[in-house]
Amino acid sequence: MTLSRRSLMRWMGRAMLGTGFAGIFAGPAAATDRRTTPAQIEGPYYPSVKPEEADWNLLKVGDGPLPDGEPLDLRGVVHDRRGNAVAGARVEIWQCDSHGIYDHPGHDNRDQFDRRFQGYGRAVTDAEGRYRFLTLMPVPYGDRPPHIHVTIRSDTHDTLTTQLYLKDHPENDRDGLLALMIYPGQDLLMIEARDADLGLERAGKRGDFDFVLV
Repeated sequence: MTLSRRSLMRWMGRAMLGTGFAGIFAGPAAATDRRTTPAQIEGPYYPSVKPEEADWNLLKVGDGPLPDGEPLDLRGVVHDRRGNAVAGARVEIWQCDSHGIYDHPGHDNRDQFDRRFQGYGRAVTDAEGRYRFLTLMPVPYGDRPPHIHVTIRSDTHDTLTTQLYLKDHPENDRDGLLALMIYPGQDLLMIEARDADLGLERAGKRGDFDFVLV
């Protein structure tokens, strides 16, 4: 992906500070703004081919059983910096399976990817800006800590591409991408997952995460 100079500068500002440059230079009124969700790179494993089922429930492929791994109910709201809900935003997530394998031709051992797991999902925010996904608790692989990739597109706001991490996971401190971020940017990408009964055949976690767009 080729970025213009303006787009590159904006991405760097969000990624390092957790706020757009507009928030830095907007003057005293900016103090009332919510902190923009920091951007991060898309990574190499965005699906080259989307799964046939590309909905909000990544744990259900056809009539098959649950995939390996711990279920995660991820939900939240997409806002703008003034706290207004962003309706109709198109939210995409993708991640590896519970064995650390992506459904992507560039990933090692793709043939061993858990086909009971969708690996990619998309949802559209409702009138109150809410989204929801049923997916798996992310796991570490290689030198990366557990994370979920996200892209949000809106007709009224800038596109956000980022990654979400698990709060207090020990692998976070060794991650190169997180190390580049200035406080409090890292904290703005953390999911605090807690035990929850998701009504599935095994217990899982619930995590809430709200996004703030420019």
